[in-house]
Amino acid sequence: MPTKQPQLAKLTRPRLHKAVARERLFALLDEARANKPAICVVGPPGAGKTTLVASWLDVRGIKGIWYQVDPGDADLATFFYYLGEAAKSFIRKGQRPLPLLTPEYLQDVDGFSRRFFRDLLGRLPQGAGLVLDNYQEVGPEQKFHQLIAQAAEDVPEGMTLIAISRRDPPDCYARLIANENVQLVDWNDLQLTFEETRQIVIRRAGRTRCHLRIFLCANLRTRTGGCPAIPDGDSFFANRAGQRRACTDRCACLRNHLGGSVPAASLCSSTTWTGAHLLVSRVVSGISAGSGR
Repeated sequence: MPTKQPQLAKLTRPRLHKAVARERLFALLDEARANKPAICVVGPPGAGKTTLVASWLDVRGIKGIWYQVDPGDADLATFFYYLGEAAKSFIRKGQRPLPLLTPEYLQDVDGFSRRFFRDLLGRLPQGAGLVLDNYQEVGPEQKFHQLIAQAAEDVPEGMTLIAISRRDPPDCYARLIANENVQLVDWNDLQLTFEETRQIVIRRAGRTRCHLRIFLCANLRTRTGGCPAIPDGDSFFANRAGQRRACTDRCACLRNHLGGSVPAASLCSSTTWTGAHLLVSRVVSGISAGSGR
């Protein structure tokens, strides 16, 4: 009896652990899915792009293809080969596999791509999604992007093409953007709110205080542009007995990076674990320490 071959990592949706459901962004993705053929999620490393999309697909029960883009996909024959492999789990009885980009098609790659994507999307279940993660791995000058933008124009109603990238969409997306056929989810959207940060802290509460401190400070450093006041968790949450002066200096530096929005006294006095994690949650989400939101 033949055994089922394991799915390549390149074609496997990430497995999530204790991911927080970001309902605020889920609603944005839901609206885009209902009204636009394409979504671009753009943000810096560690912004939660992949986790957002994967958790949304899981919560909404959306099936489809997850494709990890790498520099090798600049070779179009390689790209179409692996995309065809990803589609094999959706082949119905009597259907042939999707075609390979062989030499006879090279005179009209645009036409081949258009037919390929129409066939591919026609095989996916209604409401499915095609996700291209790490989209920035192929250089913006490559033909690859023109073919994806072209495919986005042919996405059937109810289906969605999603690109996850560290860079803004390349110039070939200009028409899609001008015609409002792509939803851009950027860093302004991805930044954590206080409540989202609080939920993340709660989900990680099973870890040691040291791990939580490092986690919080990593987020805080991201929000402050790598503030040198926060080299790691233990050095920021300085104890009152031996590091008051160092703590004061770091808090003053941090306050400067935050534009003075958080009183230095509040930072320095929040040396207990409960006070510190609530304060950092507010700072990470861009909310002042005195806010009740």
